[in-house]
Amino acid sequence: MVAVLCASLLGWVATVFSAAGCATGEGPGACDEFDHAAFEALHRKLVPEEVSEFESIPWRIDLSEAREEARKSGQLIFLWSMNGHPLGCT
Repeated sequence: MVAVLCASLLGWVATVFSAAGCATGEGPGACDEFDHAAFEALHRKLVPEEVSEFESIPWRIDLSEAREEARKSGQLIFLWSMNGHPLGCT
């Protein structure tokens, strides 16, 4: 899920930087300044290299499957429920 969000963010950032260069009217080659190498450098800065502890948890989205797995393994279920957009954009 985090990878999808990062990919979306990177696509948006690349579009903004490219559009910003074109919009300033810096000449006919202004849009070419944000090339693949610049994108790769930006990507390395924005995407974390290590996996956070939150991402290492085997989260389940199906409560029935989670209940069955918890019953078989003898573990508890942590149920995270919220109201609104998952990114807080309500």
